[in-house]
Amino acid sequence: MKLLRYGDSGRERPGLLDEGGRIRDLSSVVPNIAGDTLLPQNLARLRDTDVSGFSVVHGLVGWC
Repeated sequence: MKLLRYGDSGRERPGLLDEGGRIRDLSSVVPNIAGDTLLPQNLARLRDTDVSGFSVVHGLVGWC
């Protein structure tokens, strides 16, 4: 699991890179990839989450 932020500078959204190389939107689960999201127990919860139902981000030019 690789966490990332995508979108316009200053308006980035949380996401992750799935096993198929697609970016999935995590905004329904976490507000940002920072702070409490990065605590070990929250990272463990994200690892255990089935992300296949999360939206795939299309038309993305770049991500950070």
